[in-house]
Amino acid sequence: MNIDMRLPRRAKILLLTGVLLIGILAGCSPASEAPSAQAYFEDGFNASRRSDWQAAILAFDSGLALESNNSAALAARGRAKLSLAQYDAALVDFNSALTLDPEDGSAFSGRGETHLKLGNDDAAIQDLTRAIEFSPLRYDNYIDRGLAYYHKQQYDPAIKDFTRGIRCNARTTRGYYNRGLASLKTQQYEQAIADFTQVLQDNPDSLGALRRRVEAYKAIGQFDLARADLAKILTVTPEDPIVVVMQAELDYAQKDYENAVVAYTKAIELKPDNLDYYYRRGKSEYHTKLYDQAIADFTHIIEIDPASARAYRQRGLAQYRLKQYDPAKSDLNLAVGLNNQDATSVLYLGLIAADEKQETTAMGYFNRRLELLPDDPTALYERGRLYYNLKRYGSAKTDFETLIQVDPENPKAYYNLGLTFYKFRAYKDAVEQFTRAIALDSTNEWMFYYRGRAYLYLRNKELANADFQHVIDMAPGSKAAELAQGKLR
Repeated sequence: MNIDMRLPRRAKILLLTGVLLIGILAGCSPASEAPSAQAYFEDGFNASRRSDWQAAILAFDSGLALESNNSAALAARGRAKLSLAQYDAALVDFNSALTLDPEDGSAFSGRGETHLKLGNDDAAIQDLTRAIEFSPLRYDNYIDRGLAYYHKQQYDPAIKDFTRGIRCNARTTRGYYNRGLASLKTQQYEQAIADFTQVLQDNPDSLGALRRRVEAYKAIGQFDLARADLAKILTVTPEDPIVVVMQAELDYAQKDYENAVVAYTKAIELKPDNLDYYYRRGKSEYHTKLYDQAIADFTHIIEIDPASARAYRQRGLAQYRLKQYDPAKSDLNLAVGLNNQDATSVLYLGLIAADEKQETTAMGYFNRRLELLPDDPTALYERGRLYYNLKRYGSAKTDFETLIQVDPENPKAYYNLGLTFYKFRAYKDAVEQFTRAIALDSTNEWMFYYRGRAYLYLRNKELANADFQHVIDMAPGSKAAELAQGKLR
């Protein structure tokens, strides 16, 4: 400002004083004040309440530029970054907040959830445990820690945490849903059904809960209820390959293999690059005796994934059914080479060796199967039959007696034990075993035939003739009937 030097001295003084006052007043005006850190923080917290995370971060940035040691603001900015999936940046803020305030339960909670998102389950459990110490009634900390345990396949502590979360907030669908998942993993199907039902009461459109409840219903054989849930899902997502596969799995579980093939074929059309769908269709084709088609599906898998042990195994089984023993042996040996714990391939290699009269080789495979699966009924039966054919009746007797202990409802076990006693000329014991076998399966004419022969050696012609006549009546024209006719007296 230029002051006219020609003004009187008094006027000059008054004018300068006025200018100074105006300047002072202007400098103190609220309209010209810079916002304080607390004002920015308040804006940040308000934006967070609105879930306007980007605005919250900008406000906290401005406030922390003025007051960098505010732990609450750092934790809140970390939460905003977490909500925007800016996990590394969120960790920096939570770490800074905890450095300033090592007892900030909110920062422990946020950092634990961030570790959970990053897959750092051990770190998540550690932080969320600390958060729970500070806020024992905060339900989401329990649920998040339960998820970390779930990821680690520690389902029992996961279920305990989900249950605690539900106790703190009975309306938390996250708690029910995740407890349902963990219950599925631990085969607590009734509990899983109850939890998914609770989720559906609060959210009837939850496809996730419907899908999981289908799994639980299927597991306990309630197929009608499973299909009812599946029908609801299909009205919403009829072309979802996952849902189509669920339909196929229900067909497979009910041994409706033909419809399973149809459903898996549709799934493959929807998602042709999914090799698992080819594998499942191949198994369904195998059960419908479409062995060539099954071989084609397993071959497709092998061409894309040459290390698929299960594809080699299943292709080998289909070739076995077609009595194509050489390619079957090749595939089954490849399967065992890729997975030396493959007990199924080992068993069928033994069956092939037995069919080819390679008894020593077959015995080795059956022994290996029993190493992998001690007291396996199939291996015990096949090895017992092999011992019997080799006239090693004592070893056969041991295997059949063990088989009865393992599988007491198996008529073949009693029948073959009866044959073994028959070879020992222990005819009374033989009759006892044949009778037990017949009680479990009265459709096998040979059981009656050999019991009749044992009765003959026991000089009980009446019972022997009754058995022989029964064979003739039940299986006319059969080899057993022909032999029984020759024994009638």
